[in-house]
Amino acid sequence: MKLLYLPNEAALDKMQIGPRKAFKWLLDRGDLSALEIFSFLHESIQYGLELTREKITQLVEKFQPDVIFWQHIDRFDISDDFIHKLKKSTSQPKIIYHEADPYSKYIKVINNNMRIMFRNSDAVFMVGAGSFANLAIEAGAKRVYFSPHVFDSIRFGTDWEPTLQRENDIVMIANAQGYVRIPGRYFPGSQRRKELGKKLSMIFGKRFALYGKGWDGLEASRGLLPFNQQENAIRSAWISINWDHFDKEPFYFSNRLPISLAAGVPHITSWHPGYDIVFKECKGGLYAAKTVDEAIEIARYLLSQPKEFLIEEGHKGKEFVFKHLEANIVYSNIINKVKEVFF
Repeated sequence: MKLLYLPNEAALDKMQIGPRKAFKWLLDRGDLSALEIFSFLHESIQYGLELTREKITQLVEKFQPDVIFWQHIDRFDISDDFIHKLKKSTSQPKIIYHEADPYSKYIKVINNNMRIMFRNSDAVFMVGAGSFANLAIEAGAKRVYFSPHVFDSIRFGTDWEPTLQRENDIVMIANAQGYVRIPGRYFPGSQRRKELGKKLSMIFGKRFALYGKGWDGLEASRGLLPFNQQENAIRSAWISINWDHFDKEPFYFSNRLPISLAAGVPHITSWHPGYDIVFKECKGGLYAAKTVDEAIEIARYLLSQPKEFLIEEGHKGKEFVFKHLEANIVYSNIINKVKEVFF
């Protein structure tokens, strides 16, 4: 199967490391017969929309892919006619759209480019079920599948000998702001995330390391943290904790969860419907709370356990995500599903 991958990359210093690595791995394994990658957002910023659309058209005709795997169309303007033209090219490729951002009907709504992709794609893969999938179906999607967020083992899950002395008890990496442009409206879960950060800071003080925007004034606040430095920050503590935006969406979690577990440290997160299925084989290291107070009590419980117990729990969580949520695994599952349905 020949794959043309159009990644969500506005700049080449912010590449989609996980899927790029995964597709190249699949090529080396022989699961893909050929691979071409075209960074459409970066190209459009450099050369404009019209020329970039023409480049995509020419590349499809020259490369003749069996599948066009398109990630997060964003503000890259397209039309139904443009997508139809791609699908009618010589190889008549299947178009697979992958959307890893969460959306809702009234807050952070899908744009017209996404609607065009939903209704013209042969299949859509999303990082949640429930209302996420329903938005795609309402926009005309024919087939919608769940595919979870991943971590890449280039930057995360590196070799580590767990330490017996750590700077912090708990670490949380999350922005406090969850507001949208509509006054008084917030992302679902953002107020509970803010409550969690404030309560943990009050209870644990300087033993709690809180990274991200919007926590100014809290004793635990450590400011911003570069994305690639998350693992070191997590490993500075005995447990990590987070509360998701869109915290009621079935099967959803952000990439914070697999990144945290890959670090080899126990992780507490907000519970979502479907977790009993997704994490059925997880033998330890992951704890899901239905309320903010429950999350805090789980943290207290874990910090009451011997260090050896926490190290073992961290190992179990890391073992699970390497088996189920590493980029190679998840994107291989996507490709296998595409082959199963269309080829």
